[in-house]
Amino acid sequence: MIMLGLGSSLASFISLFPWITNISKYKIEIFIFAGLILSSSVILFLRDRNINCPTDPKLAKLCLRLRSLNFILILTSITFYFVGIFFAFFATDFFI
Repeated sequence: MIMLGLGSSLASFISLFPWITNISKYKIEIFIFAGLILSSSVILFLRDRNINCPTDPKLAKLCLRLRSLNFILILTSITFYFVGIFFAFFATDFFI
């Protein structure tokens, strides 16, 4: 946030939630746990992608729409996860 010129926003955010700074002590554990949850979500998605949708046309359309929404959510989550890993572990090497 500071790199984007939002230093005052970061200061007010930390003053509103002072415990948020303690999360950085456990960032490795948090990213491992989040990676395990995301991996299990991807495994479940891949396992269930070939299950047949209901024969009712309305339910079949809803099923296909929800599958595509689930795929988009998983891709978005993976993107945010890797962006978070970059900024948590590697960004200091590039910007300092």
